[in-house]
Parts: sequence; C-alpha cells; structure tokens
Amino acid sequence: MLRRLRARYPGAVFERRRAPDGYATRLRAYFRGDLEALDDIPVDCGGTDFEERVWTALRTIPPGTTLTYRKLAELVRRPRAIRAVGRANALNPICLVIPCHRIVGSNGDLTGYGGGIWRKRWLLGHEAARQSERAMHSGTTIRLEGRRMPSGSPRPKT
Repeated sequence: MLRRLRARYPGAVFERRRAPDGYATRLRAYFRGDLEALDDIPVDCGGTDFEERVWTALRTIPPGTTLTYRKLAELVRRPRAIRAVGRANALNPICLVIPCHRIVGSNGDLTGYGGGIWRKRWLLGHEAARQSERAMHSGTTIRLEGRRMPSGSPRPKT
C-alpha cells in the first residue's frame, strides 16, 4: 500500500502517527458490523474528474449489495466507458472507504481486486451477513437491481 501511495503522490512524506479523526476506530467499527461507520469520512483522492465521479458513485452502493461495471458506467452517465470505469475502480486509493469491492463482472462473478479475490469475497460476505441480520430484525429485504443479496453469498444470482 505504501508503495502505491508513493507512486501516486511522489514527493509526499508518509509518517506513522495516531489515526486522525478516529479513522482507526471507524475501521474497527466497520469490521465489527457497523457498515455505515466509513460513510461520512471525507475523501480527496486527487483523481481526474472522471475518476472522482466513479469513486463518488461507488460510495452510493449500499453495503451488502453489488453492482456491475456496466451499471456503474451508466450511473456515471458514461454507459460505453465500461473499461474506463474498471480502470478508475482499480486506481481507487482508499479501499473500504470507497467500496470498490462491491463491483462485479456482468455475469455476477467476482473480478479483479487489488487485495485479492479471497478478500473481496470475504468483504462482500461480511456485509451481506450484517445486512441479512438487520433485515431479519426489521423485516426488510435488501435489493439491488431487483436481486436479493443472499446471506453468506457475495455473488448475486443472475
């Protein structure tokens, strides 16, 4: 990660210090099941206008749900820019806060993730399990694109 940050921000000095604004606490809360803990963290990623639009759109995808690259391209009003959306997704410098793990291939398969497919699968399972627990207690169903995200399954049925 440090190597990627140095490549993206040449000349920047990175130092170990206490987490500003309780970011470490928010990350711990997310992993304990508070899936909205990262939602209000302000970000300034220094991307192009297009990358920033993609990253902003990624933050609108609810936890426990997935979206295809095609649907994300439509969401940013560039329906033919599927590969460019994929590239912007891959360049996301703030994983989890900008939830690029919620993007799947057009057939629902888990595709490329900088942290590894096994980690993407785990993150989607973590979110789906928490959302299923909430839905059971509230009587609601979680849906995206007309599909329910089954508990324990990171891949929506197509």
